[in-house]
Amino acid sequence: MGMIEEHIAYAEPEVRPILDGLRRRILMLDRRIKEDATPQQRLTYSINRIFAEVKVRKKYVLVRFYNSRTPDPRQLVQHIDHANKNHWPHDKEMRLHSTEMVDYVMPFLEASLRESLRP
Repeated sequence: MGMIEEHIAYAEPEVRPILDGLRRRILMLDRRIKEDATPQQRLTYSINRIFAEVKVRKKYVLVRFYNSRTPDPRQLVQHIDHANKNHWPHDKEMRLHSTEMVDYVMPFLEASLRESLRP
């Protein structure tokens, strides 16, 4: 079993469809996107640099991305105050608790990808 499969297996069964849908949608954004697994149940998505990080938790999926100024009418995006202190590239995050939330997070990830491709 590879590291990605181990990360998926770490999540509770009800969280796995969220993760599967999110991974599929991210990879469909651009054929050049590379998916990598890192320690501590993290998946990263990049072309030139990492534009999204997915932290697999047992009860939810945490998605980190660049501030994109994308409207957030449901106010689900959280600012990561300690991002600069910890040298994290991403400054926003959202917790996904249902497959419906994948639709909501995708505009943020699309904008984060565009931002990461800027010179």
